[in-house]
Amino acid sequence: MALPARTRRTRMPATAAALAVLLLCAACSKPEPPETDRPPEPKADAAQADATDATDDTAADATQAADASGATELRDTIQQPIDRARAVQGEVDAGAAKQRADVDAQTGY
Repeated sequence: MALPARTRRTRMPATAAALAVLLLCAACSKPEPPETDRPPEPKADAAQADATDATDDTAADATQAADASGATELRDTIQQPIDRARAVQGEVDAGAAKQRADVDAQTGY
């Protein structure tokens, strides 16, 4: 026996609402804490890790030797604006002292 069209239309929104509430409740549930009784398993063998470390050291030494001149150039480029700011700092301090003296002279302090 088929349900009338009117009954089907009223049941669909109710079913959808119940499903939405169920999904929201499931999404809001507290996640399970990780297992703390045993430590995590290592992902690589110790021998493989030692071989990787040795390869990394060799590659780092070669890269460092090749970039020694580039590193100096980069350091100098970064240092230039800092040196200019230090050179100007004396003038800025002198101007500030003069301005304070002018303000003090005008206010009578």
